[in-house]
Amino acid sequence: MKLSDIFSPSSRQVKREERPSVRSSGTSNENLNRQIKSLTPGKVLQGEVIEKNGGEVKIKLSDDMVLTARLDQDVNVEAGKMLTFEVRNNGSLLSLSPLFTNTANSDTVFKALQMAGLPINETTVAMTDSMMQQGMSIDSKSLQAMFKEVMAFPQTDPANIVTLHQLGLPLNEENIAQLENYQNLQHQLMQGMTDILAELPAAFGEVLAANGEKSAAEMYQALLALFLENGVSGGEEAAILQAGEEIAAPQDGEIASLPLEGEAAVLIGEAPEEGAPTGVENGPEAVLSQGEDGSVPTESKLPLNTEERNTLAKLFSEFPEEAIPDKKDFLADIRQGTVDTKDVLELLARTQPQTEEAGKALSDILKSPEFQKLFQAQVLDQWSLKPEELMQDKKVEELYEKLNRQLDNMKEILQNSGAGQTAAAKNAGNLSQNLDFMNQMNNLYTYVQLPLKMAGKQTNGDLYVYTNKRSLARKDGNVSALLHLDMENLGPVDVYIAMQQTRVTTRFTVRDDDMLDFLNDNMHILNERLEKKGYSMRCEMTVRVEADTASPIEHILNTDKNNTVLAQYGFDVRT
Repeated sequence: MKLSDIFSPSSRQVKREERPSVRSSGTSNENLNRQIKSLTPGKVLQGEVIEKNGGEVKIKLSDDMVLTARLDQDVNVEAGKMLTFEVRNNGSLLSLSPLFTNTANSDTVFKALQMAGLPINETTVAMTDSMMQQGMSIDSKSLQAMFKEVMAFPQTDPANIVTLHQLGLPLNEENIAQLENYQNLQHQLMQGMTDILAELPAAFGEVLAANGEKSAAEMYQALLALFLENGVSGGEEAAILQAGEEIAAPQDGEIASLPLEGEAAVLIGEAPEEGAPTGVENGPEAVLSQGEDGSVPTESKLPLNTEERNTLAKLFSEFPEEAIPDKKDFLADIRQGTVDTKDVLELLARTQPQTEEAGKALSDILKSPEFQKLFQAQVLDQWSLKPEELMQDKKVEELYEKLNRQLDNMKEILQNSGAGQTAAAKNAGNLSQNLDFMNQMNNLYTYVQLPLKMAGKQTNGDLYVYTNKRSLARKDGNVSALLHLDMENLGPVDVYIAMQQTRVTTRFTVRDDDMLDFLNDNMHILNERLEKKGYSMRCEMTVRVEADTASPIEHILNTDKNNTVLAQYGFDVRT
């Protein structure tokens, strides 16, 4: 048998000098050596692994031919397995990369690519395997069409091209980037929001250096005016467990108002850890601040501690008298924390310095960490929901419309101020693309992110809703949903809810046994609330296994394999 008979004829030829080790009982060494020299990167071979020693393997290609090679990947290759390999290098020892660990898949993919007349290499094998895993056809026409899309983006993982195709999303650079963010769990709206806010001081500094104090101050005043509009209110401490209300399903073109049918929006609240201080220093709502002398904390309306409030008051003391009515009382209110965050920011937004000294005083405040903390609290207050607000019709829709509008205006303000190329502007653009991507997904799949304020702290939730379409058409009340939350004290929490008529099944997955005990001690609250509404509940609780962590895209694709999505809700956050 010739060695070349085992390789794909469609592989490219690349010159190599050295040879791997081959043992043969029926072919001359000289003839084998010539064939071995032809083993070039990109060629594909199949054989049985008969021995593995560290990173080297012996592969039986036929009854009279055994090849010794090195694996270029740290993979678990078992003796006795029939595998497909791609040649990666051909030096003193042949370097191979396993393409499959399943004989059936390997044979199927190999034959499908040959029938489609496509080259057999790492890219086409990964593409075909991904199509098979997602239940797509691998006939010649389908493979050739997908290959054209893969070749249009040669630097992109073929599996991502297949995934976008399966999701029914347009294939472009923006969607590819967002898909990778979602797969790497870098998709969260809350993280995108904080990334923007973290870069605004640097943008202010660039405008200040380039155009002076007046332009820099005007940039922040425009942003303040944008985020001082009436919006989503700040949060009080959430209940440990809270059940939703039934509402009508949204019409096409509407955002899915939450909670959806049944008790699909069961939320887990945040409770302080035992022994932890009850005061928190973030969030625009009232917080507790510890006095420097160790005295009993006093209630504050500002998300600042005592030292920060004193610093802010000192900065405001440099303002001219005419800019601050009742200046003495105002400064005292800041020190005591009895003035609202919004009142402080409104004063800064409307101040028009008439002198150079007043302009410098305003600039000094806008540069201060204390102002940044107040501004961030105001923005996150506008861009997040309290758990109880999820029970109000249209709240989620209103939040996304506000978020979209304010992001567009923020980008315009930064551009007009000369900060259009700053990291803050780029982060705002990325968050807008995230919204666009989620909007496109939601045209086909019921998925929405929920930026939440729980116990005065910001967290992110992901909600997926699925059920059988036929059940929806019968309106028999069947519905199921998965809510994923990432919280500071509880950690990651998955809440799966399934409802059939008045029977509700919930499954909570938490990070460890301590959280399991915490939920178990408080589960009666949820049960009592559901019973009052006429529902009976069965609850299961498990500890998360690290391997169980999945991205939103994986949840959607897995759901698409085994379930039918609840509804084709329109979710146009760009209107």
